[in-house]
Amino acid sequence: MITLFENYKLPCIVFCALLTITCVTCAKETDDQEPHPIQNTTDEAEANLKYLLGHALQKSKVLQETHGDFAPYGAALFPDGAVKYVWLAKPGEAINDPALSLPFIRQALNNQALAKQIIGSAVIYKYQKKGQKIPQLTVELEYMTGLSMAFATEMIVDHNNTISWGNNSNGPLVPKVFTLK
Repeated sequence: MITLFENYKLPCIVFCALLTITCVTCAKETDDQEPHPIQNTTDEAEANLKYLLGHALQKSKVLQETHGDFAPYGAALFPDGAVKYVWLAKPGEAINDPALSLPFIRQALNNQALAKQIIGSAVIYKYQKKGQKIPQLTVELEYMTGLSMAFATEMIVDHNNTISWGNNSNGPLVPKVFTLK
């Protein structure tokens, strides 16, 4: 687990410096290997994003059921299938304005994407419109090939703080992590 900004007041430079996601190197392809056909690449991207989404949903469920609430966080998918998390606040700690943490989480993931250390990312946060009784969990998913989508599902929390997922939807997302600089 990666914990950042103990007091939430450190400058962004320190935030990026403290980011310590384990680097994983990809195996080098030799020139005699044929590249994947485009369809296989798309299928692989979709399968990997589903895998990452499954991790994000499970982690969110555990966080909610264990702590009663959670701040936005990120997830990085490494080439070996490992998923590591990026936190602005430790699990169980609150943030005054959760929306302000999203750019920091995206930047931490973007740094790893630019270094070609990760192949997929997820930014996970809860959202509740005024007047709505049921909060939703939003997961912004991106893959190194450019595939990106937003997934949203209702978070139904019972009196024991147990989560069940309600109606859900997904749609296109403008990439914010796997971008060129």
